[in-house]
Amino acid sequence: MSVELINSKQNSSDEINFSNIEAEVALIGCILWDNRNYEKVSDFLNEDHFVDETNKIIFSTIKNLLEKKCTCFPNNTKKLSSR
Repeated sequence: MSVELINSKQNSSDEINFSNIEAEVALIGCILWDNRNYEKVSDFLNEDHFVDETNKIIFSTIKNLLEKKCTCFPNNTKKLSSR
């Protein structure tokens, strides 16, 4: 049995976009585990890089909280991302 982890999508400009939902979830989990991990990706990663809409919302919520110097953990992220 094989599992496809990377899906490729080709858009009209002949650019290939890759997506990996499991990687998105893992990244969000790493940031929630230790908020300092956000600093490692904040220079080059934003919510538009996420393919899954739910992950976009969660990452955006995390980003907003951490940029306001708030501690981010699953409970407050869930409450704020559902607004």
